[in-house]
Amino acid sequence: MAVVLAYRAAIALTPVAVRVLKYADGPGANELTTIPRSLWNRLLDPTETDADLSAAVSDSVGYAGNVTTFTGTFSTRKLQVSVAYGTEDVRVNTHHFLKVSGGAAVDTWAAADFIALETAYDTFWAAMKDTLPPAYVLSALKWYRAGPADVPPQEPVRAVDRSVAGTSIYASVPPQCCASVTEKTSAGNAWGRFFFPAPGANSAYYGPTGRLITAYQTQLANAVDAWYETALAASLLPVVYSTAKPVRATASGGSLAATSARALTIDQLQVDDVPDVIRSRRHSSPALKLLRAIG
Repeated sequence: MAVVLAYRAAIALTPVAVRVLKYADGPGANELTTIPRSLWNRLLDPTETDADLSAAVSDSVGYAGNVTTFTGTFSTRKLQVSVAYGTEDVRVNTHHFLKVSGGAAVDTWAAADFIALETAYDTFWAAMKDTLPPAYVLSALKWYRAGPADVPPQEPVRAVDRSVAGTSIYASVPPQCCASVTEKTSAGNAWGRFFFPAPGANSAYYGPTGRLITAYQTQLANAVDAWYETALAASLLPVVYSTAKPVRATASGGSLAATSARALTIDQLQVDDVPDVIRSRRHSSPALKLLRAIG
């Protein structure tokens, strides 16, 4: 099994079983709950009973927890966001969402679910497009299945076109520069991250040493938070999804144990003030090669 954690709910998933942890009382939205490794291992163990796990969780985290196991299949939906940049290759980000109903993961996605998340993303883009030069254009939103039983490559289950350009009056910084958004889960070794195009070149966004200023960090963090909070309110949990992995050899000659597929709900967002660099997003070739002869 594998585990999904929300602020007050955790869901353990396999192709045939769903284990749900609900908190009767717990941390606020700005606090991160960390599950100890020993308890994680027990949540992953299908031989553990719900009653024993409920007691163990309650003792570990200090407030009431209730574990219940359901049966059924599950699959997340992966949103692929495409952003065009002039004549260069399209920039792509992916985001996963898990639908829940009655405390359990369900695979009954309807058109209204996709539209709700697309509308929320459109709102996010609208909140950030004033930081982007017009060369950046939101061009498409595509949806794919992603779960333990979903073998890639998958055909899109839905695709919608967009054509919404940035509106910043400032020149673009090198396109490989970006702002990073870290998606924290309750498992420190299973965080996610996505990269948003860096804002235009101006002191409205960058400090004297090239760091992103606090106002921009706040704008980006608030926009992502509003998008994900909208998803949560619709019971469409934003998650960090990891595929199942076989036993793997390590460089030192040891081995890593096999792991199940898992989808961990995102508990916190972090926006750093250091611009990141995605090498694959740099210009594909120089537009001018300026030479000088020596001697």
